[in-house]
Amino acid sequence: MNSCLYEGTIRHRRFGAVENRFTYGLFMVYLDLDELGFVFDGHPLWSVEKRNVAYFRRRDHLGDAGGSLADAVRDKVFEET
Repeated sequence: MNSCLYEGTIRHRRFGAVENRFTYGLFMVYLDLDELGFVFDGHPLWSVEKRNVAYFRRRDHLGDAGGSLADAVRDKVFEET
């Protein structure tokens, strides 16, 4: 499986007449589009095409909902490059 979660920290500090600094947590998700069904099926609060706390609807993303999103993204990248 290629999909994974990343957790990190963002820090900023500015020196000068007015000092400014902040730190906050960062959370990112990397989803391999070919693994969507597998990843979402493994979690009780996530789903594909079914309402849930976090859910993925194919029709909301890049063209024809009847085709694979991974294929649609590959086609779009090919068109644009």
